[in-house]
Amino acid sequence: MEKVAVILGGDNPLGASLCRNLLEQEWKVIAGVTPGDPSADDSVEDSNKLISAYPNHYRTVSMDPSSIQSLLTAASVVAEEADSIDLLISSIDRLEADSFMEGLDFESVLNSFDTNALGPIRFIEAFLPLTEKGSKRIGIVSSLSGSIETASHADSFGYSMSRTALHMAIQNMANLLGKEGYSFRVYLQAGRSLLEHSASLENIDAVCRFFKDRGNGDSSFAVVDSTGKQRTLSS
Repeated sequence: MEKVAVILGGDNPLGASLCRNLLEQEWKVIAGVTPGDPSADDSVEDSNKLISAYPNHYRTVSMDPSSIQSLLTAASVVAEEADSIDLLISSIDRLEADSFMEGLDFESVLNSFDTNALGPIRFIEAFLPLTEKGSKRIGIVSSLSGSIETASHADSFGYSMSRTALHMAIQNMANLLGKEGYSFRVYLQAGRSLLEHSASLENIDAVCRFFKDRGNGDSSFAVVDSTGKQRTLSS
């Protein structure tokens, strides 16, 4: 049976690479694209190439991570062509410059939270009913910036806090949904922004294998960084 993946942020460089890799492995891929996102402009050409190369296995659907209604609508669209989803991947990222010493722009901080922390939660909530008959795999791309133990920089307050909040939410969801047979895989990218290193991501094959692999035995939760090192969400 054909495997189906939905990737939120499928129009950013990292998300597009994940889409391409899964398509090469004969998955059906729905890429969630953020309406009006200027950071995704460079990936439009990539998406068009994928549509041409995989007309029956790839499509894009508008998904606004800041709007639960947008994501619910997107889930309804996907449900019309896929009976179930095997893999959900969140690969969204919003980095806004801020400085505590110069005075924080609290609106920017809230915007970071809305996208980076709440966006993946909305995405999983909206699409979860479609995963019940699938392989129950959930993958999330985040950042080491959200690690309290290894934090070394003193800027990007909003971004770092939003990633730490996301990690707490992931742990809570894994505790709850792991009992229902779901596997969670978290990939922690280096840098303060996922997009800083994603355009030339060389280990995309390993990242995709990590997301698809349910693990051995009772393992339903795993975290690795970009070197492949096993981590926890606090380290």
